[in-house]
Amino acid sequence: MLKVTRDLMLPTAITGSYPRPLWFDESLDGRSFKAALGDSMFREQYLDAVACVINAQEAAGLDIVTDGDSRFDLAVGGKSWFFYPIERLGGIEGHRDTSRGWMQRHGLRPGKILWEVQEAYQPAVVKHRLTRGPLEYTALWKVAQRLTDKPVKFGAICAPALASMLWDEHYRDDKKLINDLSDIMNAEFRELAAAGCPLIQVEEPPHHGRTTRPDCTDADLEFLTEAFNRQLVGVDAEIWVHTCWGNPNQQRVYWEPLRARAAVSAAARRRRHHLRVRQQRWQGPAALCEVPHRQEDRDRRGQPLQHRRGAARARRPAHPESARVHPARAAGDHHRLRLRPRRAEPPDRVLQVRGARGGHQHRAARARPARGSRARRRSDALVRVPSVMQASR
Repeated sequence: MLKVTRDLMLPTAITGSYPRPLWFDESLDGRSFKAALGDSMFREQYLDAVACVINAQEAAGLDIVTDGDSRFDLAVGGKSWFFYPIERLGGIEGHRDTSRGWMQRHGLRPGKILWEVQEAYQPAVVKHRLTRGPLEYTALWKVAQRLTDKPVKFGAICAPALASMLWDEHYRDDKKLINDLSDIMNAEFRELAAAGCPLIQVEEPPHHGRTTRPDCTDADLEFLTEAFNRQLVGVDAEIWVHTCWGNPNQQRVYWEPLRARAAVSAAARRRRHHLRVRQQRWQGPAALCEVPHRQEDRDRRGQPLQHRRGAARARRPAHPESARVHPARAAGDHHRLRLRPRRAEPPDRVLQVRGARGGHQHRAARARPARGSRARRRSDALVRVPSVMQASR
């Protein structure tokens, strides 16, 4: 259900994490958050850090703020995103040097940067059935919410992603392990929503990562969707889902059933001149998603290619040197705005469209280069403005 964003046209927010101040050098180190607040040094630094993070977001005029994920320790490669919950779950003893999930998913080997990260992570070993521990998501959210009048979004890793950082020696069945983790996360999310948290962001459903494995099947992806939804049964809050590490475009058929109202995606190989706005099938504002895409995955009309197993994947020509916005042809389609072609130099002029009519192309006058300059001649930029959008000054 829509709560926070019901009456907002384009809600603005950061994904969640925020740069940690250099003076914030205290860590939880596996302690309970409530117990750590009894430590005067940690308490002062943590509260000051959260206040600074929220103040910066308010100064930027964001509609929704976060606590900057300040609960995470300062560790290699964002280790605490996985290990904040792992260090507090029951049934875990010891650690290993590598993780089966990561090794299979990323094909890690010495020389790759994620190999170094993997060695620093030291995945935990599941020796007994997993049980709920002092994750204390509700306490974390309350501390941040009392510092602002704006709604505070709380984000946390999802169960299927968390399972990839565990070495299973008890269940011997990935699905049973993930289902137990989903039930634990569901209890946390329900308690969080009951305390008044209006917006919960569940992070990294691994559909797009699973599809890179040769043994991936439709049943695997359907199970991931079921596990994601299992975490959200009875959670009375607006739900967002965040993902990174690649292009989820071809996994849309499995994303549609997710119990989420917005999708925010950021890839490792991000191109800042790409922007897509997805029109959700439910009523409410569209979700703004900055994601890259490969031109090879779309036909010449900008529509996604339907890749089927066994079908040849033809290479598509490079995108023409133009900027176009294609009107959606179906509820699940995307608008796409390309500000400049790949490998192009940043333009030395500003393109302004005034009084543009929907569905027409408008050519901006090319700036005259200064005499004697060796500026390379560029083609005029084209903008296609769909009828559903209003050209702004």
